Amino acid sequence: THYLNHTTFIVVIVVIISALFNVSRIVALYKNYHAPMDTFMELTTSRDILEDPNSKEPINVCIGKDWYRYPSSFFLPSTRYSIRFLRSEFRGMLPAYYSDEENATQIIHNYFNDRNKENPFMIFKNIENCDYLVDLNLNSKRNPPNEPNYSADTDHWTVLKELPFLNALQSHPIYRAFYIPFVSFKYVKHGSFNLLQKIVPEASDESVN
Repeated sequence: THYLNHTTFIVVIVVIISALFNVSRIVALYKNYHAPMDTFMELTTSRDILEDPNSKEPINVCIGKDWYRYPSSFFLPSTRYSIRFLRSEFRGMLPAYYSDEENATQIIHNYFNDRNKENPFMIFKNIENCDYLVDLNLNSKRNPPNEPNYSADTDHWTVLKELPFLNALQSHPIYRAFYIPFVSFKYVKHGSFNLLQKIVPEASDESVN
């Protein structure tokens, strides 16, 4: 008889094990890293509540140290919204905005370079003009000077959406890479990926003497 008649079960076992590993990996990636997508989608789902329909003022959505987790401008609700990159410890070249001119995607801007060198043009300098801010809070006791924990600044920001995001430094490498039901949660730690809204001070009524 052919040898395959006696080894088919080995192929089946290998396929099943591979499939389990693949599913476990997919679930781990989703549970640990899906927060940025859902955070920006919150802007769209809450648009009717957050946005003043009578205003045409631009809305600035700011992001600092987590700039590379920004998915795409397609996640912004409308053209009124603009992504703004705050100063962080990153010193490379940040993404730039498309031009309003014709063939905008083909234009090579003068602030681009081939050395991945930082250009101040791409940095939003006035955080007071941020209407929303996306911030990862890992509850770290020490934060770099340009990467403060904005989520803890409750005098200026309020949390609109809070989603779990993996704290890789405090998580076991195996259990953060693969999801094992009823076990993984014991060996991984999460911070929170937050959508913050600027607190606008209420105008105080002053009595005229």
